[in-house]
Amino acid sequence: MKSPSPKRMVEKDGCRLLNSNLKRHGIALIVSAVFTAMAVLVPLTASASETAEQSPKKSHTLKFLTYNVCMLPDFITFDRNLLVPTEKRATLIAKLIKDYDVIGLQEAFIPEREVFPRRLKNHFVAMGTGSPTSPTGSGLYIFSKGEIQRSVFERWKEQFGVDAFSHKGFLGATTVLPGGLEIDIYTLHAQAGFGPKPRIENYKQMMAAVERFSGGTRRPVIIHGDFNCNPGEEDCDWLLQNSKLKMASAHLDHVDHLFYDENGSDWKITIESARWVFDELVSGRLISDHNGMETIIRFDER
Repeated sequence: MKSPSPKRMVEKDGCRLLNSNLKRHGIALIVSAVFTAMAVLVPLTASASETAEQSPKKSHTLKFLTYNVCMLPDFITFDRNLLVPTEKRATLIAKLIKDYDVIGLQEAFIPEREVFPRRLKNHFVAMGTGSPTSPTGSGLYIFSKGEIQRSVFERWKEQFGVDAFSHKGFLGATTVLPGGLEIDIYTLHAQAGFGPKPRIENYKQMMAAVERFSGGTRRPVIIHGDFNCNPGEEDCDWLLQNSKLKMASAHLDHVDHLFYDENGSDWKITIESARWVFDELVSGRLISDHNGMETIIRFDER
């Protein structure tokens, strides 16, 4: 048998060597590519993680106040000696309320009410003017530390006695608070006396307006004010049973309340506390015939 020539042996050995080298280098190239890809991906993953850590979900804790300030015109008779004189009370109340983030006032009827917008310079203001024929207006104010973008006022259709003369109703506003939280805030003063029926009609009118003003906006809704009903009474129960509202002040046996609705928003509402404020006497006299009601609310982004 003829032996292979040295040249062919060299060629074969060369091919084997070449193939072996290609295999070794190919594996090395693949391994290198894998490690290169991992080196690229790891920083990207870390970067995404760092971005998530740098963008935590937002949380805002705000102080709300509703306060019936009992600033009534002279033709409404009551024992005024029980209260601090009106001109002093207006200045005192402005000092007491200035640190709240959102404020709803009721019964700010008389000219001394002008003290409030002058003194609360860090707040934007909305006012329920009532009718031009009313000497008192509605007595309603909203003050907010955030810009008020729009507002709405309606006078009650069901009103009796002195309430009809005063043009009471409800006032609502959209406010954008520091940090970007956007809410719809309402304050109201419901019919006093005459049984629960007129107040239920007031609440029906208000909730229809809330649906028009706030429905579908996904903004949290806060409604506070003088509801002239106590927890457990027919009119208060009607409001809870015929709306999505929750009551922050059910443990407080009085007529001033705060109700809230997350309204399909991206914010979870937690009531941190709800309590009476401003019940102290000044020289033996009351600041108002109502206490203020303070509610601290935390809004957590979902």
